[in-house]
Amino acid sequence: MATTSVPARTLVEVPRPVETETEVLNSYEAQRKLTETIKEQENKRKEAELDLARNFAKETQGSPINVETAFQKNEAWRTEDERSAQRLAALMNIRSKVDELITKHKDDNSAAVESALTKRLEAVTKALEEKTDAATELNEEKRKIEEEIAKLAKYSGATSITSKTKQTP
Repeated sequence: MATTSVPARTLVEVPRPVETETEVLNSYEAQRKLTETIKEQENKRKEAELDLARNFAKETQGSPINVETAFQKNEAWRTEDERSAQRLAALMNIRSKVDELITKHKDDNSAAVESALTKRLEAVTKALEEKTDAATELNEEKRKIEEEIAKLAKYSGATSITSKTKQTP
């Protein structure tokens, strides 16, 4: 008796909107952080070159230049600059991959991208409102303290420090 095998069915799992939205938000956050980190690293790289020149100028002030020391300092800087360039290239490569992922999300499911970004915008707006409320409360507390100090100055004859602490909001 021959047995026939039934082909196994493969189930394709469709990502749920929440998972897609989380991935979208993670991608945008990674993109933002990578961009900031790249800028920081570029600035550090430029600053390292200036530091080389500053330090060398400071060390040679009033003394003859030691060629071997200058060579060693330049070699050390060049080695670190090459490593810095490699790190920057790696960060830029990863950012381009994240950019591609974001583009894929937009192409595949722009509604999920819009939903995720809308939710994030709402969260950021709420956080800003809370910070604004907290700043308003602190300014009110500051005003009351300044008033109390001014009242004390009348009783003790001390000079008022409110003019020293007043700042335009």
